[in-house]
Amino acid sequence: MTGLDEVERTEDAYERTILFYLREGRRALSSHPLADPVSSTEVRAAYCRLATLAVVSALEALMETWQASSPRVSDLLKVYFDRGKSHASRVEALFRAFQEFGAAPERDAIEDLLALKFLRHRVVHMVASDPERARREAEHIDARGFPSDPHTPDAFSESHWRAIFATYWKLRHYLYTVGFHDTARTDLAQRVAAAMDSTPPPIPGDDAPLLIKPSDIPRVWAFNVEFVSARIRARIHEYFARPSEYSAVLARRVEDGTSPAELALFRVTLCQQAIAAGEESLAAELEYAALALDCWREYWASEFERQGLDVPSIAAALQRLRALHGDDASPSPEDESVLTLGGRLYEEHRRALNSGVEFLSVLGPAVDPGRDAEYAQEAIRALDASEVAHRWYALAQGSSPQPTVLDRISVWRDAVRGKLAPEP
Repeated sequence: MTGLDEVERTEDAYERTILFYLREGRRALSSHPLADPVSSTEVRAAYCRLATLAVVSALEALMETWQASSPRVSDLLKVYFDRGKSHASRVEALFRAFQEFGAAPERDAIEDLLALKFLRHRVVHMVASDPERARREAEHIDARGFPSDPHTPDAFSESHWRAIFATYWKLRHYLYTVGFHDTARTDLAQRVAAAMDSTPPPIPGDDAPLLIKPSDIPRVWAFNVEFVSARIRARIHEYFARPSEYSAVLARRVEDGTSPAELALFRVTLCQQAIAAGEESLAAELEYAALALDCWREYWASEFERQGLDVPSIAAALQRLRALHGDDASPSPEDESVLTLGGRLYEEHRRALNSGVEFLSVLGPAVDPGRDAEYAQEAIRALDASEVAHRWYALAQGSSPQPTVLDRISVWRDAVRGKLAPEP
């Protein structure tokens, strides 16, 4: 990785942290309906401390890159970074550096950056190594309107939260203006242009609560299924990455060229055998699988059965779409209801169906072996709906369905059919 690539990677990481994760994390923690009651002032104080660390670190990382660009920049920034220099001289040095190289800096923004730099030091170091220097730095912090004691629960106000981000945005703008690294590269040019507006974007705060509406509840159920699927998938991967009798058997199947769909089903059998033999890491996921199964049922009842996407309608649509693809025919006006249903499944439920099919067919049964028939009943419906969505999309694109997708659906459908409870 080149030095410039490293700069971009570091900058991207800081920018995601500052412009998204910190803001959205604070907003979610302050307003999540299922979170334990937390004082909004304590949440704000914690996130202000984190934002101070991230903002100063990000800006100074970019300044260090700029410092290496010329002897003149290096000389000026050495003064800024020198803790032995006076506060006024450090502010002046950075102000002149930006000004000489084409930016139009605000002195107040640089004063605020220095205050945040001092504040970061107080966040990280509880005890000052130089009390006199700490006193002077505290005076500068207070003079700029930031709290010199950042560890009290009510140290930060909403205006502090916004001021931290405003400082980041302005200094970032100055650094892009002076070309802190090679802006001739195409991949940087767009980002430089985007940064030319020095006006900070709106910063969500306590006035932007997150409220869950009744219509959001089915999405929560679907998200639970997706989250549990990712969790179980990771546990299964971890288990088979360890040497064991079962991982050796799976490795031989891989070497034999078993298809991915068949391999997923074989992995279910091995997981169930491992659980029966006492494998606790997999058995521990049963509770999550049971919860996700309940969530899927709620999602299906709310978003499918109550919305006209019932099993008979899906079965009829699937039969017609298979006929259209088999005959390589175009839909007729009589197919309008079939196309409408397929479009709804694809546009509104594609993501939920993708995670639901995998969870119900292979992931859930792998860690919850006593309920194969229950998973199979839900999986059959989800597999049919998923095939309708896929065939509708192929038809809309004027192409054929993907053989790998149809193969997976077919293999998993045949497997789960064999697990269905017999009709009374």
